[in-house]
Amino acid sequence: MQLQGSLALLPLPCPQCGQEVPANRLQRHVELRCSFRMVPCPQPDCRQPVPANHVDAHLRFSCPSALLQQHYALV
Repeated sequence: MQLQGSLALLPLPCPQCGQEVPANRLQRHVELRCSFRMVPCPQPDCRQPVPANHVDAHLRFSCPSALLQQHYALV
């Protein structure tokens, strides 16, 4: 659905992070820019969905693949 005119610029809260975004950019924000959007873990052996703003913590503290690599790097 295309929003027209001033309605397209109406600020709406992101359902994930609460940031106010113009209505005509909300879908793009949710899919590509929101720091709370779910992204796959970058480790090929994991790929667990993780909030984008928690990827670093996931890799350091809970990703089995990354933790295994860290363990062998110390040995």
